Amino acid sequence: PAPGRARRRAAQNQNRIAVRGRLARRAAAAYAALGVDVERASRRAYLLAALLAAATVAAAGLVGFVGLVVPHMVRAAGLRRSRALMCGAAVVGATLVIAADVVARTVRPPAELPLGAVTALLGVPFFLWQLRRLAARS
Repeated sequence: PAPGRARRRAAQNQNRIAVRGRLARRAAAAYAALGVDVERASRRAYLLAALLAAATVAAAGLVGFVGLVVPHMVRAAGLRRSRALMCGAAVVGATLVIAADVVARTVRPPAELPLGAVTALLGVPFFLWQLRRLAARS
């Protein structure tokens, strides 16, 4: 894209983020006015999200984990539109699984590490970083 268009798009994204932040603060103020402990509710929501993610990974295994984390990685890399995000997530997800498989097979020959453990070494810190970043925003 042209430099001017990229600057406009970056400014629009910053504006969207600012609007979402203001809306979140207004919603928090409204809930607090109704007597809701917003901080406690936020902690519970993040805990519930983490538990649901853990349950998904436990039930679906590696596929669930890659499906949860990779789209966020691709979005953090800068892809925002749905079509580009899906294509990027497919490529990054496949690359992540192949790279994890290579690492799992070569780290301790002749034994193999579990593939899920190797992908978790990359995905869990990223997922926790995302949760912490979202918590800091609100």
